[in-house]
Amino acid sequence: MPLSEAKALVKRSHSAPHASRSNAVQEEKSARLNLFLHEPQKDQLALEALADSLELFSPIIGLQQAHQPDCIFLDITGLAHLFRGEEQLAMQVLQHGRSRGYLMRVAIADTQGLAWGAARFLVSSEAQPTVIPIQDSQIMHSLPIRALRLSEANATTLLQLGVSNIGQLSKLPRRDLAARFGKEVCQRLDQMTAVLEEPIIARHKPPVFHSRKMLDFPTSDLETVNVIIQQLTTQLCSQLAAKQQGALEWTVKMHCQTKRLPLQFCVRLFQPTATAEHVMQLVAMQLEQVLKPQGPSRSENPALPRSSQPKRRKRRRWVTLLDGQKMEICEISVGVTCCVLLTQRQRHLFDENPRLNHQELAQLINRLASRLGTDHVVYPTLRRQAQPEHAFHFHPLIHPGKRRGRTSRYLNRQAHVLSRPTHLYSPPLLLEATPAAPPSSLAARSRTLKPPSHITFVSNAEGQPSTVAPHPSSAIRQRIVQSWGPERIETGWWRGPTTRRDYWRVETCSHQHFWIFRDLKNGCWFMHGAF
Repeated sequence: MPLSEAKALVKRSHSAPHASRSNAVQEEKSARLNLFLHEPQKDQLALEALADSLELFSPIIGLQQAHQPDCIFLDITGLAHLFRGEEQLAMQVLQHGRSRGYLMRVAIADTQGLAWGAARFLVSSEAQPTVIPIQDSQIMHSLPIRALRLSEANATTLLQLGVSNIGQLSKLPRRDLAARFGKEVCQRLDQMTAVLEEPIIARHKPPVFHSRKMLDFPTSDLETVNVIIQQLTTQLCSQLAAKQQGALEWTVKMHCQTKRLPLQFCVRLFQPTATAEHVMQLVAMQLEQVLKPQGPSRSENPALPRSSQPKRRKRRRWVTLLDGQKMEICEISVGVTCCVLLTQRQRHLFDENPRLNHQELAQLINRLASRLGTDHVVYPTLRRQAQPEHAFHFHPLIHPGKRRGRTSRYLNRQAHVLSRPTHLYSPPLLLEATPAAPPSSLAARSRTLKPPSHITFVSNAEGQPSTVAPHPSSAIRQRIVQSWGPERIETGWWRGPTTRRDYWRVETCSHQHFWIFRDLKNGCWFMHGAF
């Protein structure tokens, strides 16, 4: 539901007339509003992960065929004797879901429709499953109309006509039902009674790309670790290329003898790839951050100059942790945690525009994300907010769950005089404004409809507005020669205290364009952006 509706419901429950003053404080403490963002994409991913974990009980597993599925179907035909009966199988499914943090409702029936309706309307609690005997029509006839998985319009119409359960519906002639409701009601009824077969659309688990190597002898050589990781990465890239898959996220784990938990790091990519060279460049950068060479080897004496050191063919580098402890690696594993289908695009004959080289751009983004972190390489998205501070939001440019591909929405925006600036100051800069008219009663009334005649702001060494001044004499006073406005911007009550501002776009005598506003609460002027 919308946020405003939820807050209104909570406020209405606190202000109920039957509520006494004695327990008002207790209700306010116990009934606090907990807000959870509705994320259907993450919910579906969690449901798919739960379905993949149920392969212990059935080889055929499918999700509900709906826009937002909320249940899982398992075909257990001929499998009950492996679990000592259907009830024991259902109890093991419940225990499996409870171990993963879910409270599930389980029902076993002859058809999908009957199992779906029984799980929703017959199961009294999550601790006890329901097993419907074969050819038991009484349980099916006692189910409500909504157990047929009908659309909301047809279910509401049947309830208005007085048809409350499936038993009443089955007594009506099929010809009249088809003429009034179409094919949906008869089709759902035939699927529940096994007259019409409804197979489970099996969900195929995505391929797993994982490779590891057990070392015969633990090693601390950094070059050996790089070679092993490169071999495992090349092996996985060949498997990805054979299935026309591209990896978006790689995970490298190194098991040590001195540590119980493995030392691991993750490499995320902007575009999917199946080339080992691109991945190894990013892996090497991550290894430099996680590991480091120990310094001079044991045969070298740091007190002697380099010319007096004994000559060696090759200097060996030893792997250490960041805290200085030596590490003995006994097992290395590389896996792909996120992969998508690779797309091939045909290039034009005279395509020599460097801006169209998406591969080099992806490599640049990958390097920046590896050095700075994925949370620091972001892109802005617009929000439907009037207040400029909340009109945009930054998202990581490299994220496994990010949707890739062309978007079908084209935003049509028309340029106007009060266009938004290219740079916003956070927080807005306080200005010393000179009123445009002398102080009088008439001028005080019209002051909100005119911008100031002069503004004074603190500047940096380059003459740009700044919040920190190098010295007190860095304040600049400029005269406004032209202005456009005002534009009234107010925030909604659901954001807390109301914000009321009048924005102006002004041009100073130095031909600079600024975006200033006047706070209608305290009357102060602020500079919010520059064009």
